[in-house]
Amino acid sequence: MPLAWFLSLPEKFSCWPLKRRGAFVFAAGAFSVPALPPYGLWLVLAITLPLLYAILSTSRSAKTAFLEGWLFAFGYFGFGLMWIGNALLVEGNPFSWVWPLAIAGLPALLGLFYGVMAMLLHRFRKPGTLLSGWLAFVGGLALTEWLRGHLFTGFPWNLYGYAWNNTATITQSVWLFGSYGLTLVTIFWALLPSLLWCGAKKQQTMALCLLGGLSFLGLQIWGYARLSNNPIDLRSDVVVRLVQPNIPQEDKWDSRKANDNARKLLSLTTPDERDAGTTTLIIWPETAVTETFLMHPNVKPAVQEILETYRHPAFLLTGLLRREIGPANNTEYYYNSLATYDSGLNQIALYDKFHLVPFGEYIPLQNLIPLDPFVNFSGFERGKGAQTQTVKKGITISPLVCYEIIFPHAVTNNQPQRPDLIVNVTNDAWYGDSAGPRQHLAMARFRAIEEGISVARAANTGISGLFDPYGRLLADIDLGEAGAKNISLPRASERGPYSALGDCPFAIMLASLFVGAYFYSRKGKH
Repeated sequence: MPLAWFLSLPEKFSCWPLKRRGAFVFAAGAFSVPALPPYGLWLVLAITLPLLYAILSTSRSAKTAFLEGWLFAFGYFGFGLMWIGNALLVEGNPFSWVWPLAIAGLPALLGLFYGVMAMLLHRFRKPGTLLSGWLAFVGGLALTEWLRGHLFTGFPWNLYGYAWNNTATITQSVWLFGSYGLTLVTIFWALLPSLLWCGAKKQQTMALCLLGGLSFLGLQIWGYARLSNNPIDLRSDVVVRLVQPNIPQEDKWDSRKANDNARKLLSLTTPDERDAGTTTLIIWPETAVTETFLMHPNVKPAVQEILETYRHPAFLLTGLLRREIGPANNTEYYYNSLATYDSGLNQIALYDKFHLVPFGEYIPLQNLIPLDPFVNFSGFERGKGAQTQTVKKGITISPLVCYEIIFPHAVTNNQPQRPDLIVNVTNDAWYGDSAGPRQHLAMARFRAIEEGISVARAANTGISGLFDPYGRLLADIDLGEAGAKNISLPRASERGPYSALGDCPFAIMLASLFVGAYFYSRKGKH
């Protein structure tokens, strides 16, 4: 009886009125969110994605397919990204009236990717009628996730592959084929129950289920072996010190509290009594100070004094808000930067953020849209791109600012000489105690595994931490806490296929799905 009821679901959905179908598919999208960090209830995707498939396989036209695909995504991103609106609710923010637009606008735009995917699948092959349609649906959904991570500056937040954040064995697979590859595999696994609706032969269904089961078991075993055979391996010559001052966002740029904020940073930077006597990389968070403030005659000596109390060389890596004056017209240019200083506070490296946040750090089509970004000025200038910087001989870093960590295969300059450490400075104080900072942290874990390079993450508040190349969190400072943590720098792992080849493994898997879909559509096999 339960099986018969399950098999009849698409037929039942086809009889529902459009409003009921729309509400149902929106709810399916919303109920997919618990699969994401920090919850990690990945099994819900094996319910919600098949329901999306069942609805789209019975769409009555390309237009309704577009709407139903869009509604699923609107529910998924609307609830999964609702925390973004918290940035507008910070005390004193004059743009709080934009809150409804912020929490609805981005999900509405991201939903367009799903709407177009659903419309195309309906137009060329209704997804529920043939095995070819099922394969095309798996590939189409995976391709949609890749496209939203790349087009129009890209926003690869909450990929389905991140559902495995709490499963250390499965996450190792991103070393092989990246987060987009794991997203494709996750979609494939989650949609296996819907094979019963696509009209496939029993042998085909069993073969695909066997492939799904073996791939799941195989990745679990391989991931376990990879972790077991690679214990934590720390260098004895470098210590990373993460500093999280936990300064409330409403106090951060209050000139009356500038000295108090600086004293808090300096107190957390002061070396411990048990100074290890090794090179120390002290990491302050995003826009911890302005360049002008750091070089102020009353501030610079205080910072120098603390750095010089370390028994061995100490380097300050700090998020920096800096300004340049154009020589021609005295125009002011602002940069969101990460600067590296030696113990004498001489700048030895500078990185400017290049992947800026649309509408937060710059306005797309600024000449056509007469709006200032929420940071109350005309926007940041774009940096030159990913870099590998030398701190001293034998220590190199790849600097990243804030959400630059969310982009797979874009966190280093992809040169043969790899950095020893990826340094990510950020400020999640905007988002409060929500899922946002935890999702941000999870993506740092995936970048560490993909590249085989440790990631050190220093947040004003959020969750500061250091991941080794296998995604193990070796040190952390929790959300809403002020503190500092020292941890020896882990050695990098062997470079993996994804780090070397980028999305080529994902493209091969995707092409295999579409070739299979084409083959079965030509053969007419059910």
